[in-house]
Amino acid sequence: MRILFDCLIRSVLVVVLFGATQVFAADKLKACFVEWPPYTRMIDGQPGGITVDIMKAAAERAGFEISFRNLPWQRCIVMVQRGEYDFALDAVERPGLIHGDHPNALYVQAFWLRDGDDYGPYEYVGKLVDKRLALMQGFQYSAKILNAGFPVIEWVATEEVAGKMIMKNRLDLVFADVVVMQQAIRDHGLALKPMLPVFSTQPMYPSFNVGQREKMRRIDDAIGAMHADGSLDEVYQQHTGAGFSDLVKISSQGQTLRP
Repeated sequence: MRILFDCLIRSVLVVVLFGATQVFAADKLKACFVEWPPYTRMIDGQPGGITVDIMKAAAERAGFEISFRNLPWQRCIVMVQRGEYDFALDAVERPGLIHGDHPNALYVQAFWLRDGDDYGPYEYVGKLVDKRLALMQGFQYSAKILNAGFPVIEWVATEEVAGKMIMKNRLDLVFADVVVMQQAIRDHGLALKPMLPVFSTQPMYPSFNVGQREKMRRIDDAIGAMHADGSLDEVYQQHTGAGFSDLVKISSQGQTLRP
């Protein structure tokens, strides 16, 4: 009888321990990104920013243990395509990658100029082709801009560099994301303003390797839930003072965030 009891106890312990292992062993998720404040950045050696915070929350909801690595953008994309990472943060539509239905960010693009200049409202690119333009290295741009006939297109590393060149009258315009440019204006005291209405709006997603459709769906469902319950808006509010829903209004109504 004692032997039978001991066997039952050992069996129960095995089941409990195995069950605990199953509960606490979260699936792994590997992501890469390029520094693009305030969306993604390194803070005291740790990944941070709007998108990192969103993806941490989405991963927790979806039952993932997530890790991030900061890489040059093209290397990040290639490593996702090879399957060395599950997904890249903040990507627009790209061949060889897949994404869900719910964006984590909006790439709201506008032309920015010195506060004291007045080129009128934005109407079409051809109106600006006598200006010297800055574009960001490593980003994809519309043929409307690249082939418009700007006399100078300066490829720069960051929005901060572009803004400082404009302030020194070395350039006239920079084409940049509203949230990112506003961050550069706040951080570096740049006297710049956007031309309104904005040029375009592109949704951005966590973009996955084509073989990771199940992981992508789980994350997409979690981001959708964050849209629905307002927690995605809260992350944006913490970083910028405006919610994701405010970006939607900006893109449709020709407004901009305040520095």
